[in-house]
Amino acid sequence: MVLALTGVVSCANSHLSRCSEKSDGSLNCSYQELDGGNLRALDLTDVNFTGANLRGATLTGADLEGARLRGAELHLANFSGTNLKETDLSGADLSGANLRGAILEGADLYSANLKEANLKDAKLEEASLKEATLTRADLRKVLLTGVNLSGANLSGANLKEAILIRVDLSRANFTAADLEAASFASANFNKTNLYVAGLDNADLSGADLSEVNLSGASLREANLSGANLTGANLTGANLTGANLTGANLTGANLLRTAVQDTNLTDVITTGAVQDDSWPTQ
Repeated sequence: MVLALTGVVSCANSHLSRCSEKSDGSLNCSYQELDGGNLRALDLTDVNFTGANLRGATLTGADLEGARLRGAELHLANFSGTNLKETDLSGADLSGANLRGAILEGADLYSANLKEANLKDAKLEEASLKEATLTRADLRKVLLTGVNLSGANLSGANLKEAILIRVDLSRANFTAADLEAASFASANFNKTNLYVAGLDNADLSGADLSEVNLSGASLREANLSGANLTGANLTGANLTGANLTGANLTGANLLRTAVQDTNLTDVITTGAVQDDSWPTQ
């Protein structure tokens, strides 16, 4: 049946009158045309928005915990400060969406399109962004704990001062991403692409960066102490002022690297490919 909306929901937007009520009382808005709707500050927990068109909709401060937005059209939607905890956003189009300060803990964003989305200060603990598109997304100061970013495309993304703890970055693409002053702890960098990435002042101490592509990357004053860079590609990387104390560079490609004022105490370079840019140990 068609839901007769009452209470707080009825005050929001007539768009929701197109939704139906299931036998358990929950709201079913799947595949509905809700673009441009004002759903600000509504209780939308567990609502089914699968495949719905919410392009440009306003959902600031709404509670969407446990909601289903799988494959939904959310381009330019405003989710600022919205509770999206445990929400299914897999395959959704969130390009250009405003998710600043949104709570996305445990959310499923598998293969979601977050191109140029604003995720500054968002909470993404234990969220899955596997194979998601985050090109040129704003992730400044984001706390990423236990997040799955394997296979994700973050080329050109802004992750300045982001904190990444126990994050799976395997096969992720960070080409030309800005990771200045970002902090990494127990991150998985297996086959991660950091080509021409900006990692100035980043904390990569103890990180396993074996066979990672860091060619052309800027690592000025970065902390790489104790890092495993076995077989890594550092061709043309800028390591000026970086701390590589105890780093393992066995078999790494060090051609045309800049190492002015770099701390190379106890660095291991066995079998590394070097030229005159690298000081004699």
